[in-house]
Amino acid sequence: MKNNKMAPSENKGDKQRYRPVHSSLNTVFTLSFSIVLVLSAIVALIAYDRLAAFEDLLDDTTATSFPKVMSYAKMYSQVNELTYATDSFTIANTQGQRRIAFDDLKAKISAIRPLVIELGNAQRSLIQLDVIAQEIEALNALIEERLSISDLLKQQQRTVYRIHDIAIHDEELAHNDFAYTVSRLVIMAEKGLSFKRLNRIKNTSRIITKFYNRSIEKLNFEDSQKLLLSDLYEGLVGTDGAMALKIQSLRVLGRTRGRADFVRNLVIDYARFAEYESFKYKGTVLEDIKDFSETVDVQTKTLGSAVICTFGVIIIIVFYIQRRVIRRLVLLNKKVVSRLAGDAIDLKVGGKDEITVIAKSFEEFAQTIERQKQELLKSSLTDGLTNIANRRGLDKAFKNLLLSAQRQKWPISILMMDIDNFKTYNDFYGHVAGDECLQKIASALTSVMRRPEDFVARYGGEEFVCLLPNTPLKGAQIVADCIIEQLELDSIPHERSDVAKHVTLSIGIAVYTSEKEETSDSLLKLADTALYRAKKHGKNRYSN
Repeated sequence: MKNNKMAPSENKGDKQRYRPVHSSLNTVFTLSFSIVLVLSAIVALIAYDRLAAFEDLLDDTTATSFPKVMSYAKMYSQVNELTYATDSFTIANTQGQRRIAFDDLKAKISAIRPLVIELGNAQRSLIQLDVIAQEIEALNALIEERLSISDLLKQQQRTVYRIHDIAIHDEELAHNDFAYTVSRLVIMAEKGLSFKRLNRIKNTSRIITKFYNRSIEKLNFEDSQKLLLSDLYEGLVGTDGAMALKIQSLRVLGRTRGRADFVRNLVIDYARFAEYESFKYKGTVLEDIKDFSETVDVQTKTLGSAVICTFGVIIIIVFYIQRRVIRRLVLLNKKVVSRLAGDAIDLKVGGKDEITVIAKSFEEFAQTIERQKQELLKSSLTDGLTNIANRRGLDKAFKNLLLSAQRQKWPISILMMDIDNFKTYNDFYGHVAGDECLQKIASALTSVMRRPEDFVARYGGEEFVCLLPNTPLKGAQIVADCIIEQLELDSIPHERSDVAKHVTLSIGIAVYTSEKEETSDSLLKLADTALYRAKKHGKNRYSN
């Protein structure tokens, strides 16, 4: 259990840091009101009353207002983090990613609850949090269902491809008509599975059924061939076939997107509500300071008018206090309001006393908010596991590089990399070792990148992407060789690999040239296609 008490040296350092260098306001007021007491007991009582009120405002601001403002800022920051966590949760591509993102969301909501209760907004805010939590639970169920259907669809596709391989290569079954029929069914199914609209997929299913029935009727197949065709047909358009799973996947995907948009809007509305509550409280604090300043100003002028004829010294003292305290407080108030409005203005008000300390506190608070914004932006562009850029950071960097390449007329090489047999690695060594492996791969890729402008990002799962500006195909091939050699030097053990005894990468290379108009998505697809060829030709190599 941590000890919340500060060490004596730290406490002493803070006192020295905020202690006025020259005369403090307490000294100024004591001297001034001692003179006033000699001249008039009534004037002294009025002045003392104003001083006590001013001290109460300072104490209330220091003990209550500042901590509450900081709590509002912390809550607003965590609500913004909840927005980004919701986006990461929505785009989860595996059950593991879904579970991690879901647990992260629940932890963030749990962290917001104590702050809501502390700030006194419990009833409405907690109801909103409960609604968000319930909707996230529903979204989690949809994402889990979508991923499960996706896994079943992949499994069904593998079954179809296995039947296709048997039909093509089995000498007892294969002949021209049979092989053509099987291939034609598979090709029509692949085309149907590429569609994104339900009516087109259903139409493809009807075409497959018609073709299958016509082939069975008109062509003389053996019983074994008919049985195999029947299995293939059921795997394609049956109740649990690939086409039915695709339709079910699209329907669940639509519901998932709708629910995700609804959850995001709920979180955004809650963030706006938190921002509004923070702004409202800050306005209340500033209004109190302004009202007090106006009250002090009126009392000072009234006091001066009462004794101006008989007590010239008192006029001088009031004028001095007005210049030394009141004007600086009003100036500080205006600067704080301007700073809250977004103007880049310095909060210094001159002097070396308590007002200077208050101005410094406001300045440090404003700098803390700006620093938190920058840290939040940086964390949203960085992969938390490997400490390199994530997909969002890749998209931003790729967009900037394409603009530069178009202006400078230089090429960009894209390296899409995938760890060979990473699933078996995780199964054999465990997910903790898998995470360490990803970190080592990221470190190896970073060490190979020699130029400051070379960019490395984690694309997702076990996939990485390198962007090499002003680099032609030959240069990209050299970098790819260096990456493969570096992994061989690092020699991360992989006993279950079918390629080598260490962890290896397959690399796909695509090159952008200014003669063609390409987008980042199309270039990544080209690199992914090249990666598929590298995998197909034996892994632990590159292809372009």
